[in-house]
Amino acid sequence: MSGVGKTSLVEAAVNKSNMIFLGGKFDLQSRSTPYTAFVSAFSGLIAQIQAKKNGDAVREAINMTVGNARDAAVLVRAIPSLIDVLDYDPTEDAEANVEGGIGDVNRLHFVFRNLVRAIGGSIPGCPLVLFVDDLQWIDNASLKLLESVASCRDMPFTMIIGTYRDNEVDKDHGLTKMLLDINAKKEIVDISLS
Repeated sequence: MSGVGKTSLVEAAVNKSNMIFLGGKFDLQSRSTPYTAFVSAFSGLIAQIQAKKNGDAVREAINMTVGNARDAAVLVRAIPSLIDVLDYDPTEDAEANVEGGIGDVNRLHFVFRNLVRAIGGSIPGCPLVLFVDDLQWIDNASLKLLESVASCRDMPFTMIIGTYRDNEVDKDHGLTKMLLDINAKKEIVDISLS
């Protein structure tokens, strides 16, 4: 339901905790553009890094994770602002040519999982919270990327919080299937607000 305080609840919890917070929101008008919430979330992280708020450790974790120009190019293609914290420019390397096929989608999922894991473990005692809002409007590419990260068992310092309007997500919605699939692999805590 809209207007019941889902986002406010998350924001209140975040303001009282020591964590790296990445927050992004899906939007009905941007549904045809993949990864919009992730682009927004990582743009916020880049701003934190550039402001030196936990910047050096997070920047180092990102660069240690992105091991080659091709991985960097795949990430930058999905989330352009990451180029601002990478130690090299993937557009200048011939090896970084990204074709956009299924291999690059699989590579994106792999590198993105590693990126999230690395950021979560970059500052001792400071876990990563990835908040994705308005999941009822998630595009298919973002849904698959989110599932890739959320279903990974090896994310010890990472919490994913997603909100959606349950009255806009029926049994045939891709989000419903994703949540069922993930819940079969690991526990999901579902909190309903009304």
